[in-house]
Amino acid sequence: MADHAHNRSTRRRGIMASLLPIVAAVTIMLTGVTGAAILIGQVTQTELIAYKSGSNATIIYLADVLHRITYPIFRDPASYETWLAWSPNGERLAFVTQTPTSSEIYVMNLDGTGLVNITNDPARESFPAWIDNQRLIYWTLREAGYRRVYVVDVNTGEAQPYTDRMVPNADSRYSWTRDGLHYALVTWRHGQEEIYVRDIRASQSVRLTDDPALDYNPVFSPDGERIAFWSNRENSEMRLYVMNADGSNVRPITPPYPSLHEYAWSVTWSPDGTQLAFIGYIDQRLAMYTVPASGGAITQVLTLDSAPSDPPPILAWRSD
Repeated sequence: MADHAHNRSTRRRGIMASLLPIVAAVTIMLTGVTGAAILIGQVTQTELIAYKSGSNATIIYLADVLHRITYPIFRDPASYETWLAWSPNGERLAFVTQTPTSSEIYVMNLDGTGLVNITNDPARESFPAWIDNQRLIYWTLREAGYRRVYVVDVNTGEAQPYTDRMVPNADSRYSWTRDGLHYALVTWRHGQEEIYVRDIRASQSVRLTDDPALDYNPVFSPDGERIAFWSNRENSEMRLYVMNADGSNVRPITPPYPSLHEYAWSVTWSPDGTQLAFIGYIDQRLAMYTVPASGGAITQVLTLDSAPSDPPPILAWRSD
């Protein structure tokens, strides 16, 4: 146990040392762009979206939606991140670092400091979600032949099973409600991509979509009453939709877009549930946009540098 703690501490110091140039660069960048009006740790009046996209797959950025500026907060030269999740108070960010042999869940502060590996297990962990400011739930394959959801205390690292064991199947893109009792997912179990939702206390998931087209990347609204998702069900063109959490009242939120590079279509809700931010290809370029959750005018926040061979873009709107 002592050796484990020593190794963890040594690894953390090494990572933090590599972060110092990034933190310094962020401070300089913000001072130059905004006259020091917005500094990391003093952003209560700013809407922030964490994202990762582009040819450099090792950097996590923060995008200031109001001022339309962006700056890096974390660099991991050894691997790339595949998921982002804010704590309810918006003070910490969880993400998954993936390597060829494993994937680990890390937590860090808003400014990129305080980095901690909270799983530290040779198995693959994925899709973390906060159920309060101290605990995360996540999917893991650490039990041979099964997948399962665990809950972990991010301060102590103590992890316990959260659901019963399940046999691995063709499911992905999990999205949790804030209370941790329901999750939406994409499944290929019937030969096409469909969205299901499941109560963790129930034995079966419930099918929400039934369309031969692609239904992709479901994300629960903050109140758990709605789900945003992408689909190319109209003329094979991608479009952002919102439906009720029971699958009713499906309605388009954006115009249709040519469905090039489908992997790029990410989406996240604003903390108050009134806006959606998404990454998509429009007019032959990849960019981040916002749109009212009820539909309306689309606003471009920033253009992103990415190629089809780059890892899929991801984003997460910071909690209040």
